[in-house]
Amino acid sequence: MAGNERLAELFKDLVDNHLKEFIRKNRVTPTEYRQAVKFLEKTGNSGEIPLMMDVFLETTVDAVAYGQWGGSSTAIEGPPSI
Repeated sequence: MAGNERLAELFKDLVDNHLKEFIRKNRVTPTEYRQAVKFLEKTGNSGEIPLMMDVFLETTVDAVAYGQWGGSSTAIEGPPSI
């Protein structure tokens, strides 16, 4: 993440203070860990990481960034239809 200190800081916090604690708290086994890695690898290879991020996290990011203005919440729409 050369050139983006903020992003490096965010990922360090995510890994050190959240993901590792999640693993400890839930007593994730090596088998479960490997299954998760395979899932993420398959998802990444299929080009679906952006969609997965949007589905699970974008509404929270929007609420943090724009929540003070009220209005309607972010809606994740499916593929455009004609």
